[in-house]
Amino acid sequence: MDDENSKEKRGKSVSVVSKTKPLFLLKGADKFDKGEIETLFKGVTLDEAGETENSTTELKKGFVQTYQIGGENYTLRVERVFNKKLEIVFALILESERTKQILHVSGEDYLGTLFWVGDLDSDNKPDFYLSPWIKENVTESSLFLSSESEKNNLVGKVALMVTVGC
Repeated sequence: MDDENSKEKRGKSVSVVSKTKPLFLLKGADKFDKGEIETLFKGVTLDEAGETENSTTELKKGFVQTYQIGGENYTLRVERVFNKKLEIVFALILESERTKQILHVSGEDYLGTLFWVGDLDSDNKPDFYLSPWIKENVTESSLFLSSESEKNNLVGKVALMVTVGC
């Protein structure tokens, strides 16, 4: 976000030499095994969709996807629920046969965009890269890993990037 008239440039430029464009880059990710990453789902990013946002995988009312990995089924869905004040809100819920976790809640029926589901940490459980809707002109890209989940949860948020502006 350097001012174009500024002599000091603080921003960073990152490039990758690869046949395919990566969905995300991780720094200091030494704990991950090198090699192929199992992908269970790859959505269309906003860049790939161009001006047509309907081409993206929108996390909105009625969204349901099920993934099978490690002999277990996992379902990601948007569901209408009540908050503690008994107001109707929408929740992004991840659940397995034994566990249910709320990943994001919004007063709107649109909760964001799903970009990728796979097994980044090689533990036979799903990991998620998505952009939860925060508010107008605020974008958050979040990485959830199963290996970093707290007790009684399926995933833990390990990285996020927030951008503000048009």
